[in-house]
Amino acid sequence: MDTVEKTSDDSVTPALGGYLAEKAEGPQQGPAEGADIPAAAVTLFIAFGSLVAMAWQS
Repeated sequence: MDTVEKTSDDSVTPALGGYLAEKAEGPQQGPAEGADIPAAAVTLFIAFGSLVAMAWQS
């Protein structure tokens, strides 16, 4: 990224693209975002587990 910024001037404007460029420029993922999936999985397990148990009781 630094090399591209150093070579930019009024006549030449280099550009980067692709997955690595997006990851370098995008916001970093924090630890709270990594906990979303397990929390959702636990919630779904409790909800659907109780539905299955209720269906088997009938």
